[in-house]
Amino acid sequence: MMVRAVLKAGAGWGIALLMAVFFYWMSLYNIQITARPDTLGLFLFLLAILVPWERNYTRGAMAFGLGCAVLAFHCKSYFAVGGCATLLAAFFLKTKMGAIRWGFGFFGVLGASFLAMCIAFPYFYILTVVVQRGRRN
Repeated sequence: MMVRAVLKAGAGWGIALLMAVFFYWMSLYNIQITARPDTLGLFLFLLAILVPWERNYTRGAMAFGLGCAVLAFHCKSYFAVGGCATLLAAFFLKTKMGAIRWGFGFFGVLGASFLAMCIAFPYFYILTVVVQRGRRN
């Protein structure tokens, strides 16, 4: 899928295959795959961006991509940028009002899922927001 996306962007076969090999190598290089959600979050992040773009921002592709962005957010919070990038591209490449409606839906689902996680797991907010801010002296 990534090779097709890079080819669609205008790169040659050599660059596309090299990119796929480097991504595969970096995924295997991370020895803490089972202990950290980075690899799954990166995979969902890439799906959130590439699938809607490859499918020309159709309704089903947007729903799939934004759903992947919500799941990626729960792996690492900064992966929610994938949903924002998809919405921004849909805003410029497709209908502006459609992208705004998708944005309200995306941020509504994102907020509702975050609230549900905070209710189900009391320390979720502390571990994902408070601890990540770090100390400032």
